[in-house]
Amino acid sequence: TDLRSRTSDQPGEREVLLNSMFGVCSSKTELKQHMWRIEQDPGLCSFALTIDNIMKMGAIYMRVNSDVPLVLMGESGCGKSAVIRFLGAFLRLQVFTLDVHG
Repeated sequence: TDLRSRTSDQPGEREVLLNSMFGVCSSKTELKQHMWRIEQDPGLCSFALTIDNIMKMGAIYMRVNSDVPLVLMGESGCGKSAVIRFLGAFLRLQVFTLDVHG
């Protein structure tokens, strides 16, 4: 089944799931405001918070938090940077990117 999407007055189940994994916001009201701020970012406003992306963010978070090296690989344009940017914004972290070609 698909998780309920966010409404104008409540965060969606995906946002609640993500928050329960990372514990960023202490209430649904705070979570709703936090998600609104993220959506105001031109680079993140079109990000699709899918279950697949939530699972990826959980795996990335666990590896980084455990000091396990992490390499993201994939085709150009598949969303590697977008997932990292969204995760950083959700966790209220400043994210720096380094593109390596070759």
